[in-house]
Amino acid sequence: MPASPLADMAFPVADLPWGKFVIALAAIYAFDFVVSVRKKRASASTGKEVTVESPKKGKAEDKMVTQGKNFVEGGADDNPGILFLIVIGPMLCNLLAYLTSEEMIKALNGAEPHLSTLVPACFADLQSCGLATLNAAYLLPSLEGCQFLAAFMGVALALEFLPGLTQTGPETLTGHLPHYVDNGVKFCLVFTGLYFLGSNVGYLGWYDFGLMFDIFPSMLITLNVFGIIFCSFLTIKGLTFPSTADSGTTGSIFRDFIWGTELYPRVFGLDLKRFINCRFSMMYWMLAGLSFAYRSYTIHGVWDHGLVFSALSQFLFPFKFFWCPPPPSMNFIM
Repeated sequence: MPASPLADMAFPVADLPWGKFVIALAAIYAFDFVVSVRKKRASASTGKEVTVESPKKGKAEDKMVTQGKNFVEGGADDNPGILFLIVIGPMLCNLLAYLTSEEMIKALNGAEPHLSTLVPACFADLQSCGLATLNAAYLLPSLEGCQFLAAFMGVALALEFLPGLTQTGPETLTGHLPHYVDNGVKFCLVFTGLYFLGSNVGYLGWYDFGLMFDIFPSMLITLNVFGIIFCSFLTIKGLTFPSTADSGTTGSIFRDFIWGTELYPRVFGLDLKRFINCRFSMMYWMLAGLSFAYRSYTIHGVWDHGLVFSALSQFLFPFKFFWCPPPPSMNFIM
């Protein structure tokens, strides 16, 4: 049997950081699940209730809300698919980025990382292929990735103060009525304009427009590490100093980390859910496609029409959400 082009990437299973992480995570969850089920059965008949006043009504009208059940009902136990994505997602993102990177091309002795190349190589040496796949999911954060993340988030935070009409989200069971400044379209257009202006295709030339492609593999692991730290903070915040009464615990610190402990977390008035989901993440999604299409052009000398149209659709689809936000029944405003 011919040697696999991936054979040089093999290494002992004991040296798999992600493999150890997954095994440890599965063991912790299994133990935690047993303990939390016992706690849930013991406290099933002792639900604590609190009385809150609804500000949406013109008069004092009380609502009875079961504390800790206002949004944490369900959790990871009732949504195994979400748990699976949370565990596998970080590794899968790094793997997909690696499969199209320069490192993968070197491992294939210069061959393009197409499926027609990868599949025969894997079948030729399944063990080496499997180990190389796991190894590909483990990268280290880079200084450039951290700098880009800080700059990208800094600009997004500054543009959060753009003017707009004040809108309200749906009233929660505890009577909380969230307020937002509806400046999504302005945010999107200004951020996109600034990214073009600062790049080499714009006026300032501070960075290459294809930068997001160049640092993408290391950027993914940087974001994954940031996500773990940020979610740890949100878990502690929701349990110790929540922003509203829409907070609680599932009875398990592990599942609290996965499912969340607070519906509307805010820090210094900044809605963290909207900032991460509808500002930073969506703008990164929109601009990444354009950056990748540009880098493809600089590498190959021609525009890849499929990649260009994919980038345009990837830009226009989120922009539609800024232009026509979800109905008020949703728990966030774009």
